[in-house]
Amino acid sequence: MRVSSVKGSHYIDSLAQKRHRSFIVRLSLISVGIVLCVIGVFYALFYSSWFDLNDYEISGAQNIDPAIIKENLNTYRDYRLFRFLPVGRNILFFNTDEAKKALLEKNNLLKTIQIEKKYFHALSVTLVERDALGVWCFENYIGDHKCKYFDSNMKTWGGLDKTTGFVLLTVEDYKTIDRQAIDKEYFDGIRKLTNNLRSFIAIKSIAIPAKPLSDLIVYTDRPYYLQFSLESNIDDQISVLKIFLNNKKDDPNFAPQYLDLRVDGRVYYK
Repeated sequence: MRVSSVKGSHYIDSLAQKRHRSFIVRLSLISVGIVLCVIGVFYALFYSSWFDLNDYEISGAQNIDPAIIKENLNTYRDYRLFRFLPVGRNILFFNTDEAKKALLEKNNLLKTIQIEKKYFHALSVTLVERDALGVWCFENYIGDHKCKYFDSNMKTWGGLDKTTGFVLLTVEDYKTIDRQAIDKEYFDGIRKLTNNLRSFIAIKSIAIPAKPLSDLIVYTDRPYYLQFSLESNIDDQISVLKIFLNNKKDDPNFAPQYLDLRVDGRVYYK
């Protein structure tokens, strides 16, 4: 006995079409859902206020204006990837290491800086400023503010008018031509001079003359100035000076204009 279906091929084709349409609809809905989710996440990350970086807590600022730090951070925060994607404003994507590097490059007064994220809208910024050893004046520099503060790492910052006194050492550099960069050889010699001389003489300022080469002139609280040379041992020159001044301390007629210590083991004066 044969069993035959009363449903023809037309019915089978119709069922297949319904299943296919149902699959297409489900796939379309899933695709739309995924697209909407991506758009929602994209909007939440970059254009909503949920992760918007909008506040800075700055501590440790003494000589530097916190407004300058905020302005520098704003410049970095406003960075846009591909010119339209504001990745810098999202605290999740804000790169604290790159921000620290940028701040240190723009602000020589800063020695170190620490940046921590305070989720979800703020940064905690802790500054450590450099300690000034003195003021270095580039006398041949063409421009305003020939003088800058300097520290033990030869970093310079600020722009100020020249002053001389005993609070901060002033270096008058007549050798450097039209640039504001400290010469390491002179810097090391001046550090050695100041460290050893200040135990018995107050230093007002130190001059680096254009000529002769390797000379340093030290102005003190006494009516005469001192001449040293980097071509001779600085420690030996200071030792000779101590002995010479000790021998002259009771001499009422000792009133020189200068003491020249540039020749090893000798003191010339006028």
